[in-house]
Amino acid sequence: MLKITLSLDAKFHIGQLVQTIGFFDWFSEERHGSELAACILKHTTGDYGDSCKLGVQLNEASILDGSDSVLSFYEISGQSIRIQTNLQQGVTTLLLAGED
Repeated sequence: MLKITLSLDAKFHIGQLVQTIGFFDWFSEERHGSELAACILKHTTGDYGDSCKLGVQLNEASILDGSDSVLSFYEISGQSIRIQTNLQQGVTTLLLAGED
């Protein structure tokens, strides 16, 4: 079971953590677990990975008003992943790049 330690510096709560079927098929806790946990920690503390400047600004605005999503992009073992938190619904989704 993947263990994630959240930081007191977190800007928001991740809520329920879910994954797409594609992410589930790709993910191996043995190979990717510690890297994924680090990415989730970065996501919640304002390090949005490979997000562009506008993406960072939109994330920060969403956190301030709690009305939208926070989106981050990272790479784990050569695979681009996306972490998306819907602040209103309290759900964080793990996706492979290109999945909707």
